Amino acid sequence: MFQVESDWPPGLSGGPVFNRNGEVVGLVSRSLRAESGHAGAGYAVHFGLARDIELLTPNVDRFNPGWRKCWGVFASATLEPISMQATKEQAEAAASRLEGPADIRPIAHRLGTTDFMDLTV
Repeated sequence: MFQVESDWPPGLSGGPVFNRNGEVVGLVSRSLRAESGHAGAGYAVHFGLARDIELLTPNVDRFNPGWRKCWGVFASATLEPISMQATKEQAEAAASRLEGPADIRPIAHRLGTTDFMDLTV
């Protein structure tokens, strides 16, 4: 666990905690609201210390903060995925709605961007 100065509202448990680089480094566990001149306190579980985090967040890429593991759907003439899905089954369903052939590959995707890494190499 780690503590940060915050004023998180109720119901934020399980939400992401970001570092200065915009990378997710933990999950909100609980918080104490700010009161009359005192800062609030937020408590979070640090990903690096949580056991079995992959079981709880199977798509988070634990080696690349801010990235998720997913399935990319590529049209035959594109170098970038036209769709990114959490599961292979969802990727297959998305590919079936396309006109023309599609390729489905495991990729890592940097959240909030179009950056991706092909995981088949």
